[in-house]
Amino acid sequence: MRLHRKKCLLFFFSFLMICSQIVAAQNKNLDQVSAEESVIPASKIENPLSLPSFTSTRTGVEEADEINRNEEKIEFSQITVKPELKNDNFRAIKITERNFDFSGSAVKELKKLPVQMPIPSLDLENEAKDEETASLKKEGFNWRAAFNQSFMFLGVQHGYAILGQKKTRQALKGNFWGDYVDSVKSLRGWSDGGKFFTNYIAHPMQGSLTGFIYVQNSPQARRQQFGSSGDYWRSRMKVMLWTTAWSAQFEIGPLSQASIGNVGWNGKQTWEDIVITPTVGTAMLITEDAIDRYFIKSIERRTNNFYIKIFSRMLFNPTRLFANILRFKEPWYRDRPTAR
Repeated sequence: MRLHRKKCLLFFFSFLMICSQIVAAQNKNLDQVSAEESVIPASKIENPLSLPSFTSTRTGVEEADEINRNEEKIEFSQITVKPELKNDNFRAIKITERNFDFSGSAVKELKKLPVQMPIPSLDLENEAKDEETASLKKEGFNWRAAFNQSFMFLGVQHGYAILGQKKTRQALKGNFWGDYVDSVKSLRGWSDGGKFFTNYIAHPMQGSLTGFIYVQNSPQARRQQFGSSGDYWRSRMKVMLWTTAWSAQFEIGPLSQASIGNVGWNGKQTWEDIVITPTVGTAMLITEDAIDRYFIKSIERRTNNFYIKIFSRMLFNPTRLFANILRFKEPWYRDRPTAR
């Protein structure tokens, strides 16, 4: 019963912490909350394209006609061309664009202008995407925050084990390094005799949580949403590598169950948790990504109720919830890229 009381207290304080976040945000609607979320804005063109001036080869009569048409605007497709006379020999043409679709009828209309002008060949969407990618690469992975959040989670796990498990407290006695080496040497086999829930639910949840620590500190991984994109799957493979390293440290590293709890002494130092945590954990993370994109978003589109929205986010993405808490964000916080 002693251990059960500690579990209840842990759950109670976690519940109070989440409720305090909800009370603090109850006067907001989810749109206001979402406005604070990290999103990747759609690319925008700050200034209209200004083409260089060029020499006019027209006659004086044509120039006089041009002066009379000085303020005319020629609108076609989604492009507006405004001729402006600069002096007797030079003029500039400004193009105010909405989406820079220089194709089809738009190109034909440009070719009908009295003075030939270069037809821009622009792939603005790809250019904006390249600039965005370069900016994200320049920002780089936030190693400091990732390690801070990881060690905070590690401290919670070991703290709970020390307070709640008598065998862990007993293992703190004796020679640290000698006992640690003996514990790691006992690593062998597959099954550690643990419960199914512990090995195949709790440990994968641990792997998913640590995976979200990587995602929320990687600009490139954070902007990806579930789908067939190669960028998404490459980022999640990096997540699995990160989680594999973290799981190995937790099981047999210097600050692990082997060093602090000396679990190898009890014959429970096996490969099961080291393998299951990152693999099934990454699959769980990907599942939460898919649920967030297709199920949770569909709920949010169907209701304006603030509480339904935030509880759906927390209920169906539990490991992301705790990863958010580790970075001191609201449990329902999201890093969602805006649609292009």
